[in-house]
Order: sequence, then structure tokens, then C-alpha cells
Amino acid sequence: DADDDGIDDSIEGGGDSDSDGMADNADTDADNDGIDDQQEGVGDSDSDGVANSVDTDSDNDGVDDSVEGGGDADSDGLADNVDTDSDNDGISDETEGGGDADSDGLLDNQDTDADNDGISDTDEGSGDSDSDGVSDNVDTDSDNDGISDETEGSGDADSDGVADNLDTDSDNDTISDADEGAGDADSDGLADSVDTDADDDGIDDSIEGGGDSDSDGMADNADTDADNDGIDDQQEGVGDSDSDGVANSVDTDSDNDGVDDSVEGGGDADSDGLADNVDTDSDNDGISDETEGGGDADSDGLLDNQDTDADNDGISDTDEGSGDSDSDGVSDNVDTDSDNDGISDETEGSGDADSDGVADNLDTDSDNDTISDADEGAGDADSDGLADSVDTDADDDGI
Repeated sequence: DADDDGIDDSIEGGGDSDSDGMADNADTDADNDGIDDQQEGVGDSDSDGVANSVDTDSDNDGVDDSVEGGGDADSDGLADNVDTDSDNDGISDETEGGGDADSDGLLDNQDTDADNDGISDTDEGSGDSDSDGVSDNVDTDSDNDGISDETEGSGDADSDGVADNLDTDSDNDTISDADEGAGDADSDGLADSVDTDADDDGIDDSIEGGGDSDSDGMADNADTDADNDGIDDQQEGVGDSDSDGVANSVDTDSDNDGVDDSVEGGGDADSDGLADNVDTDSDNDGISDETEGGGDADSDGLLDNQDTDADNDGISDTDEGSGDSDSDGVSDNVDTDSDNDGISDETEGSGDADSDGVADNLDTDSDNDTISDADEGAGDADSDGLADSVDTDADDDGI
């Protein structure tokens, strides 16, 4: 045993496997792989007919013994150069190779987290979830959703059996993780990609979807006011008040009354439990909001459809109604002279001087004396406290 390596010269022979000018029987590292022949021995780990001591890839895993070395990364009693899974991660050294994906100084086949993403190679496996030619255990974004595996982790938010870092829709809300991103819209500590209600508005993302109803650059599922009407989605909900197939939360006119929700707001003018934007008669005056509209006839800061006396004439809209007594194109409830007799409704009031069933402010001859109110006027010729238009004896002459 000329080199005292524990292998008889008769076995080693006088060849020169590594062409270093030294016969194998006198060379303590006959294959020049950096591992002593004494350690490698004359076994044949890969059954290729070449003894390990002169085999430059003793386990035939594609990684040279000189690269793998004679260490024992997984402490299983097998030196790495003869161990086909040197780090015991379930992925063969042949698959992992001798690269160093995370540049940490450990070969991938000896590194239990080859891409340093916090997820063990055992968990990631050697599949290629995103078909990009990079196996998951060395791919820092295994599902190519724009969110790093380190951020996503190996949890399973939707319990579908696919780890979040391999799942393109981790919360199964029908919105891709690529679209949702790793932000946290509602600051609840859950990334939007694994949060089934990303904006915490009480409406599941699967219902809201990833559209952008108000074109503000924020997806509906992460937007607390998806239609930008000034009313929180949490208040509006996913009901469909006008049955138009559009949820109130993304419907800019939820009750289809012609007055935008942004104008009506989410108040409750008539305290009936229905928000004005979903109430077709917000002031409960018997006149629909569609008829009254969102104007402000008396400039008092109240919309006509939320104002019980829209023309501020002292007569409720309920009493005046939405008719047009003088056919002037202005409905009585917003017409300050509904019968066009030159006497304001405020002056005439809603009484019925001649008991004919027509309120004085709508009656062109309020006292039924055959003289029009327009002719009589609102004066009080006999100073008896009755306007001439409702006084059957305006001059108190007994006639």
C-alpha cells in the first residue's frame, strides 16, 4: 500500500486516473477530487464499475465530487459525494445541481432553502408551478404573481391544498393575486391577496370583484367607496334597490330616481329607515324623487326631493302635490303661484274659502264670486282681515 490509503496497490493499480504524473497506488487522491482515497474507498456507489476513489462523480448525480466534497450536509452518515440527496430535502442532487441560487455559499443540493425565501425546499419541491423553467425551490416567485414567495409564505389561506406561494388566487376570491398584490388596503395585517374582504367593507372580494367601477385606479374589492358616490360600500351593501342588476355599492343611482347617489347621500330625510339614495320618496311627501328631482327650488340647502315644502310657501308638498294647476310647466309643490293669479301661494294658503274642494292657492276664484282672484287681488278693501279674493263682500256694503 504505497500511499498508505488503506487500499492495496493490487487494487489501485499503476494507472494514473487524474493524469497528474502520479500512479494511483502512490496517489492519495487518485481522481484529484479533493477527497482522500482513504475516505472514498473502493466502493462503487453508482454501480458504474468505477471505484469511488477514481470516480469523479461517485454518485452519478451530475455534480462532481470535487464540487460536492466529502462533507455530510444532512448528517445521515453518507458523504455528500456519494449521497444522491445531500441535504435530505426530498429533491435529488441531480435535480438541484451544484449551483448556488441564493449566493449564500451553499450549493443548492446542500441548501435546505436554496432560494432563501423562508420556505424549505422540502415544502416547495422541485415542480415548476409557473412553467418558467425554474423549479419552485429556487424560484423566488414560484407562481409568477408578482408577490415574492418570501412574502406569501407556504400557508394555505383558502385551504385548497395549494400553498399560497404556489397559488395564483390564494384566497379563492376569483381575483388573481397578481391583481390584488401584497398591499393591505384595510390595514388588518392580511395582504389583500389572502384577505377575502380586502377593504373590510363587509362585502366579500368574490362579490365585489377586481373591476374599477369609478375608474379611480383602485379595484372595487379594495375601494371602500367603489362608485365614488360619497357613501361607503359598507352602508350601501350589495343589495340592488332598483333591480337593474347593479349592486348598490357600485350603482351611482341606486334607486333609479334620476338623482345621483352622490347628490342624495346616505342620509334618511324622512326617518323611515331607508337611506335617501335607495328611497324613491326621500321626504315621504307622496311625490316621487324622480318627479321632484335633485334641485333646490327655494334655495334653502335642501334638495326638493328631501324638502317637505320645496318652494317654502308654507304649504306642504304633500298638500300641494305634483300637479301643475296653471299649466306653466312648474309643478305646484315648487310653484310659488300655483294658479298663476298673481297672488303668491304663501299669501293664499291652502284653505278652501268657497268649500269647493280646491285649495285657495290652486283656485282661480277662491270665493266663487265669479270674479277671478287675479282681478280681485290680495288687498283687503274693507279691512276686515280677509283678502278680497276670499271675501264675498269685499267692500262690506252688504251686497
